[in-house]
Amino acid sequence: MVGLFRGERIQYECNPEGNLLIIWTASTIIYTVVLVAGITALYAVFEPMGLIDTMTYIFLLGFVLAGFVLIFLYKLFMLNTYEYYITNMRVIWKGGMFSVRERSLPFGKINDTEVTQDFFRQVLGISDLKIHAGGQELVFEGLKDANKPSELVSKRIRR
Repeated sequence: MVGLFRGERIQYECNPEGNLLIIWTASTIIYTVVLVAGITALYAVFEPMGLIDTMTYIFLLGFVLAGFVLIFLYKLFMLNTYEYYITNMRVIWKGGMFSVRERSLPFGKINDTEVTQDFFRQVLGISDLKIHAGGQELVFEGLKDANKPSELVSKRIRR
């Protein structure tokens, strides 16, 4: 639960959809494949010259794959910590695994909202809500229906 001010009431709350993990995992896989390809290319170049041996190559690949597993687990746990709130006074993002952070923007500072949905999010049926306030931005990632919270915020900032 998020800390509220006196007289503040929650009007909307949600968490990201689990489909967001698919996008995060896909991007991690892409980075891992690029790293493995780079290490393999370096091995192919330097091994004939005797500058790298097979054990070093296997160690590097194992290191990259272990990194992938750790990043995946970190993102899995992070996804489960994200909480999004819209109250009668402000918009709040809360999340974090080792140290919980809470960021908020009062309605008086919010300039605009933006619903974004790239190709992969379209396929998975999720979108992101970006809330702009001057140089600051809060992002509610992986929402099933980002239009509802966007409309709530837009109504409040038009008053």
